[in-house]
Amino acid sequence: MQQPTPAPSLTLEGVVNKIIYRNEENSYVVMELICDEEPQVAVGYAASLSPGESVRLTGSYAQHQTYGRQFAAASIETIPPGDEKALLRYLQSGAIRGIGRSLAERMVKHFGMETLSVMEKEPNRLTEVKGITAARAHQLAQRYQQLLGAKQVMAELRAFDLPAYVAVKLYKQYGMACVEVLSRDPYLLCTEDYGLDFERVDHAAAELFSIRETAPVRVRAGVLHILRHNLGNGHTFLPIDALTTTAAAFLELDDALVREAIESLQAEDEVVVTGVANLEAVFLKRYYTAEAEIAARLMALSERRPCNRDLNKLVEEIEAAQGVQYAAMQKRAIRNCAENGVFILTGGPGTGKTTTLRGILAMLEQLGLECLLAAPTGRAAKRMSELSGATATTIHRMLGMSLRSGAPYARFHENNRLEADVIIVDEVSMLEVTLFDALLRAMKPEARLILVGDANQLPPVGAGNILRDLLGSDIFSSVELTEIFRQSRDSLIVVNAHSINKGEYPSFNDRDNDFFLVSCPDKAKAAETLAGLVARRLPKAYKVDPFDDIQVISPTRKGEAGTALFNARLQEALNPRASGKAEVKQGDKLFRVGDKVMQIHNNYELPVVLTDTGEVSQGLFNGDVGRILDIDRPGETMTIRFDDREVAYPFDCLHQLELAYAVTVHKSQGSEYPIVIMAAYTGMPRLQTRNLFYTAVTRARQIFIAFGEEQALLQMTDNSREDRRYSALKYLLLEYLERDEG
Repeated sequence: MQQPTPAPSLTLEGVVNKIIYRNEENSYVVMELICDEEPQVAVGYAASLSPGESVRLTGSYAQHQTYGRQFAAASIETIPPGDEKALLRYLQSGAIRGIGRSLAERMVKHFGMETLSVMEKEPNRLTEVKGITAARAHQLAQRYQQLLGAKQVMAELRAFDLPAYVAVKLYKQYGMACVEVLSRDPYLLCTEDYGLDFERVDHAAAELFSIRETAPVRVRAGVLHILRHNLGNGHTFLPIDALTTTAAAFLELDDALVREAIESLQAEDEVVVTGVANLEAVFLKRYYTAEAEIAARLMALSERRPCNRDLNKLVEEIEAAQGVQYAAMQKRAIRNCAENGVFILTGGPGTGKTTTLRGILAMLEQLGLECLLAAPTGRAAKRMSELSGATATTIHRMLGMSLRSGAPYARFHENNRLEADVIIVDEVSMLEVTLFDALLRAMKPEARLILVGDANQLPPVGAGNILRDLLGSDIFSSVELTEIFRQSRDSLIVVNAHSINKGEYPSFNDRDNDFFLVSCPDKAKAAETLAGLVARRLPKAYKVDPFDDIQVISPTRKGEAGTALFNARLQEALNPRASGKAEVKQGDKLFRVGDKVMQIHNNYELPVVLTDTGEVSQGLFNGDVGRILDIDRPGETMTIRFDDREVAYPFDCLHQLELAYAVTVHKSQGSEYPIVIMAAYTGMPRLQTRNLFYTAVTRARQIFIAFGEEQALLQMTDNSREDRRYSALKYLLLEYLERDEG
C-alpha cells in the first residue's frame, strides 16, 4: 500500500503532567506536557502512558478548530527522566503501583538518577531504602519489568512499520506475546479487526516471516479475504465452487489446497458451510449468524396485533387533523401498521410515501405507542426528519454503536433493550445484514417494526438484500404505493423515474421543467466539460453553491467517465492548488484543504468531537461526507468537519477516504441533492441498468441532468438485468414458515 508523502517532523520532549482524555479502546490520548516549564497540549496513540513519564514525541503543531494549538504526535515513546525532579514526578505518579509520594522521595534520595537502573538490574538493593522489604522489592521490580516489557514490545512493533493505532491495538489484545503472535500469523492484520490490505500483508509475510505460498495460514487467510471482499459485492455467502475457483486463482494455488483450507476453517468455526436453495454455501460465521437471527426475530415479531379501536374512524380523524385526503392504499397502510408486528411500506417518488408516514406516526400516537425513527446513514436520517416532522437518527447512533474489546459494540442489545414500542426505519433498501441484526436484537419482543423503502432502488452497498428478500418471502404485511399524486405529476423527475422503472424512455429538455440532457458525445472531453458545468454554468444560471447544491454521480469509478477522473478535474476547478493551502497525496488520490470528501468504510475507532457540545465520541461511517478544514503533514493528520462532528483524521486511515465531488450511484443512496448530474456513456453494460438509472434520478430534489450520450440512457432503460446477490434471508424465512405450518 502506498503511503502518504512523508513530511519533515518536529521532535518535542517533556514530562506528562496530566492525561486530559484517554480512549480506552484505541489508546488515543490527549495530554498536557510540561516542556521547558511551559504546559503544552499533545495528542496521539500510546498503549500505556502515565503522568510523570518523560516522553519524546514526533509530529507537528496544528490548530484545532475547537481546542486551539496542539502538538499532533505521529509517534510517542517514553524516555528516561532527564533529572531528579522529573524522576521524582514519575515515581510519584502511580505508574509503578506500590510507590507512593514518600517512598519515591526516599528512593531518589538514596539512589539518585540510578533509581530506575537499580529497579531493573539490581532489585535486591531496593531493600537499602527504609520501608522496602525483600518481598516488596521483588514486587516493585516485577511491576517495573512489566512496564519495560510493554515499551520494548511497542518499540519492536514500530520496526514493522505498522500504523500507530494498529500497533497499539495489537499490544492491547496480545500484550507481551504480540510480536510472537504476529510472526506466527501476520495475516491477522488483514482481518476486520485491523483492516490492512491483504496484498500488503501477504508481501510482508513472505519478506519478514518467510511464510511459504502454500502455508495453510496463508491459504486460510486468502479464503477469508475472498469472502470478506465479496461482502462488498453484496454477497453474504459464496457457492463453494465459485469460492474455490476464485481463491485458487487469487493465491495462484491448486483447488485442492483451497478445499482443505475451507474444511479447516469450518472445523475451526470461522466459516459455516450449509445448503441454501440448491447451492452448497460458504458463509463467514458472523454473516450466517446474522441472517439466521434476523429470520428468527422477524418471525417472532410478525405476529398480528389485534386492535380494539375503530381504525377507519381514527384514519378519518387523522385526515381532518392534518388536512389531507388519503388515497385507498395510504389508508390501508395506516391501518395495517396498527395491526401487525412487522409492516413494510414501499413506493417511488411522488406516491405519497412521506404523507403516509406522517399518517402512520399520527395513528401510532393515537394508540399511545412510543416511536423511534432511524435510517442507515446520517443524510438519510436528516432527510427523514425534515420530511416527517419527527426526530430521526442513524441506526448506529440509536443503538449507541462504538468499539469495545476491538469489535463493534451496541449499547442497546438483547440484554439492554430499546424502550420504544415501535421502530420505524427509512431507506431500508440500503440496510445491510449486520446492522439489521443489531437493530432487531435491541428491540423489545413485543415491539413493532415498520420498514419504509423503495424496492426498485439499488440494493445496499454492504452485504445482503434485505428489502427484496422480505418482500420476496411474501410473509409480512406490506403496501406498495404506486399512484403519482397530482402535485408531483408536473415534475419530470417524478414522471421519468416511474417511466424508467416501467422500461419506458424518459422525456428530456422541457425548458420549464427539471429533467435535462446535456449532450457530450466525446467521452474524452467529459471531465473538462463537466467541470465547466459544475464550476461556472450551473452556479451562474441557478445561483447555487457548487459544493453544497450540486452532486455529480456516475455508474463507475474508473475510466474517462468515472468518479476518479471526475473528482480530479472537479478538484482543480472548484478547489485549485494555492499558496499556503496544504495538501497530501495517498496513492493516486490528492487531498487538499477545502476538499469535499467521503468516508468509505465504517471506522468505529476514530475519536470525533461533537461540534455543538464539545463531547468526544467515536466513529465515522460509510457514506459520511465532510470538508477538509486543515492538513498537518508533519503531524500526519487532517481536520475534517462531518456535519456536526469534527475529527483529527490520521494519514494512516486515508485509504478509507475519497474525494466526493463525484460519487458512484451506489454511494449516493439515501441522499437527496438540489441538483444531480449523472454521467451516462455506452460501453458499460454491467453498470448500465434500469434500477441504477432509477436510483440516480430519484437522488435529485430540484433538477436532474443526464450528461453524456442519450443512447446510453436508452440502453439503461432497456436493461432490466440485475446482478445476482447471494443472500440466504428469504430461504431462511421460508424454512421457518414451513416449520410453523408443518
